Amino acid sequence: MTEFLSSLHPKMVHFPVALLFTAGFLELIAMVCRKKFIENAALLLLILGVVSSIAALLTGEQAALQAKELMEVNSPAYKFYLSEIQKHEDSATLVVWIFTFLLLLRGWMFIKITVRRQIVRSSGLIKIISAVLVLTGFYFLYLTGELGGRLVYKHGIGTELFKPADELRDSIGKE
Repeated sequence: MTEFLSSLHPKMVHFPVALLFTAGFLELIAMVCRKKFIENAALLLLILGVVSSIAALLTGEQAALQAKELMEVNSPAYKFYLSEIQKHEDSATLVVWIFTFLLLLRGWMFIKITVRRQIVRSSGLIKIISAVLVLTGFYFLYLTGELGGRLVYKHGIGTELFKPADELRDSIGKE
């Protein structure tokens, strides 16, 4: 099961990147334009982005477990790889928390304004908090992608090249 879930991680990560970036971008535009349909589109994309980011985080944890199983503990690079994987995982976790908090804030605003038709007196402060969350989320979204890309493209983690030599020989022989 771990292998199946970890194989989903590279396929899953593109959804939260696209959805959360677009949601954040629309969120910033909505603060300036004050168009209800832009706010609603941002909220919908934010919901989808948070759900997909949780899925990417869970499959990423499985990918990290599988990578750790494949590493040789006595290898000089073992601690380095573990450190790089941990940085990627920490950054991804921050992305989930930041955008989840933004979703809770935006959801609360949506319920107050649209559903209950109430006036929110601190909407200026909420917009500032939302903007800070979006920009901070963008930074950690970029950092997570940068760290993940380095793991794959520089170190080969998650690729066929990272597998033990005997597994690699077996997979080459099948082709």
